[in-house]
Amino acid sequence: QESQDKHRAIDNAKTNSANAMAFMNEAITVVPLDVAAHNAVWIARRAARPLRGSWQLELGSEDQGEAYRGVPNAHHQLGNCVVATVGQSQAKLKLSPTSVSTEESELLFSILYGHSYGLVAAVNTFNRWPELVVAITRRVLMVPSWHYFDDMGIMQLNFEECSGQRAVRELMQLLGRPAKTSKSVEMSTKAAHLGVIFNFDGIADGNIC
Repeated sequence: QESQDKHRAIDNAKTNSANAMAFMNEAITVVPLDVAAHNAVWIARRAARPLRGSWQLELGSEDQGEAYRGVPNAHHQLGNCVVATVGQSQAKLKLSPTSVSTEESELLFSILYGHSYGLVAAVNTFNRWPELVVAITRRVLMVPSWHYFDDMGIMQLNFEECSGQRAVRELMQLLGRPAKTSKSVEMSTKAAHLGVIFNFDGIADGNIC
């Protein structure tokens, strides 16, 4: 992916019929892109006072680092997870491949230990981890939160002093997939989340934009 200077393994699982052989008894659901606005309205309607000052509503978010690559493939199926790359240096790919030199280029083989794109079952498997994080943050830590695949959204009041966001970061660290701090959005009344820009400054007056 040239736009991000990343080398992504994408499995052509449709053509090789791997997706056709995937049988799953579960389906994923995703939140709407304006989920923060829906939650803000719900909180405002049930609050005991206007949401201003120390009760001002704030929004933040966290992003998983190496999201798909952070989910390991089943050890007994690694024989089906061999990838080949032509014309890329080992240093750039960060792999430990067995290389075969040809006259035109270098063919590199490596086991892909993390999930690849293109596999329909990988989406369901990947989605289980953020679902677990959200379940813990809501039920145990009492932090209003949600996820859209690898993007975690957090909503709090100003007097909580970002404690919920810190708790989410620590939980992600404890569960083995720390947040990518370069993509973190600190708690604020104005924030971009899931491609939508939210402004909660006027929520006490019934305005969300």
